[in-house]
Amino acid sequence: MAQHLHPYYPIPTIHNFPIEQLHQMNLNPVEWEIYMKEEIKNAEHKSTFEKQKVIGFVPRALFEVKPQSYCPRILTIGPLYQNLLPSPMDRCKAICVKKFMERYHISNVGEIMEQLIPKPEELSNIYFGLPTYNFESLRLLVTVDTIFIHEFFLFVSEDCPASENKKSGYLYTFINNEITKSQIRRDLLLIGNQIPMSFLKKIAEFPNNRDFSLDHLKATVRSFIMKQNPFFSHDPSFYKGKHFKIDLSDCQHLLDALYVSCTETFKESTRQSESDQILHILYILHMLYKCDRITIIGNVLHKCVL
Repeated sequence: MAQHLHPYYPIPTIHNFPIEQLHQMNLNPVEWEIYMKEEIKNAEHKSTFEKQKVIGFVPRALFEVKPQSYCPRILTIGPLYQNLLPSPMDRCKAICVKKFMERYHISNVGEIMEQLIPKPEELSNIYFGLPTYNFESLRLLVTVDTIFIHEFFLFVSEDCPASENKKSGYLYTFINNEITKSQIRRDLLLIGNQIPMSFLKKIAEFPNNRDFSLDHLKATVRSFIMKQNPFFSHDPSFYKGKHFKIDLSDCQHLLDALYVSCTETFKESTRQSESDQILHILYILHMLYKCDRITIIGNVLHKCVL
């Protein structure tokens, strides 16, 4: 018999819970009491708590509503969507790594892996449902994807034809039209397609990385996020005198940065005059109609759940 729930709430399933909580659902009262007492007993011996896991799959109840909104179109990022099979973007990612190593005189990709992800906990404490691949495969996968994002942001920040661009112009071979760029931007904001922002910071802070410093990366990420933010008007006069700053160090990943920017710009829009608010709403509706913003909003809303 079908459950009758409020139309705005999906039927709850165990797939909506973090993996660590699933076993608690099968405990009877006596078992739960033993479990909780053991947790209290052991808690006083722990000097630190694990970092909060912030990257995971979209819950099945949400995914089944519109699966195509939560699946990568041309780009998989991170270990959750990667099945270790060849993909069309592998060659592009490999060239990104090679060019990055050449610029900074790094002879072995293992040097980057060791500096970026020295311990398995760097991954297991961040991702829900981390695949059971060996650690070397996982950190190579994440290292390659982190460098790709770094090089992609360098590419869009320079925004020059290949003939005028000596740093990231090689990407023009793969990303040479607005359709491909928009698909990559869209895929970079999917729920399970995330890389920890701390990894991007580490790459930007590599020795001799003068081409794309941390400050440069922050500015590029801010520009990238604001362009994807459906609540942000691109009319300079609309937010005259206002400054929307996204501190890279305060964001967990790109989707988190988009979430922060959406909440901040929406707060600002509610402080405007009634006529300005109407103009802002009309602008948002126009952007939703013109672009695939439903996907972005869905991913941002799910960020609240995580």
